Amino acid sequence: MCCTASILHLCCISLDRYWAITKPFVYSVKMSNRRVACMIITVWFCSVLISFIPIYLGWFTDNPGTLYTDTGKCDLAVNKIYAVLSAMTSFYIPFVVMVFAYAAILRIANVQASAIKKSIPRHSCAVTGRQEKLEHSANDRKALRTLGIIMGVFIVSWLPFFLMYMILPFCEDCQISPMMISIITWLGYGNSCMNPVIYAFMNKDFRWAFKKLLTCSL
Repeated sequence: MCCTASILHLCCISLDRYWAITKPFVYSVKMSNRRVACMIITVWFCSVLISFIPIYLGWFTDNPGTLYTDTGKCDLAVNKIYAVLSAMTSFYIPFVVMVFAYAAILRIANVQASAIKKSIPRHSCAVTGRQEKLEHSANDRKALRTLGIIMGVFIVSWLPFFLMYMILPFCEDCQISPMMISIITWLGYGNSCMNPVIYAFMNKDFRWAFKKLLTCSL
């Protein structure tokens, strides 16, 4: 549940940034506190729905009786249907949305940067004109680096886990050592530790929000 909520929150953040970039004037009006609250509630509702109900009703496995059997291992063997549905909801659909959103943001940023550079007169050799070009170029590189880190860390953290999660139910002969399973699983968990660092330290808006939350100055 918590892993799904973490990934869906990242998906919502990517959509929020996409709307802010593509529709800045409409965004400031429509993205109210009420709408943000609805998005957060929806994230947790979907996380609970995909996690608790199928597990406690025994839909996740072809042998429901094993749910209450002490095997001495902390694992969850799922059937093919639940593996596909939960993986699509928890990772693959949010992953596609994030790729689309951040790719669109980069494309728009490049178009805007090119338009700004072309708007500067050719005969303008003043320091101000050069400084503007340098600032815009630096902002483009920073945006590209930030988005690259966000997507890179997300993919490296979660893709191995969800590949394993999808492959094992369909490949009964596939064997993965318990140590490797633990490494892959904790790599995904580690993404939640890295997100505050990535988003807070690389974005002033998130930095300001985190500061208000941590200092209780809401």
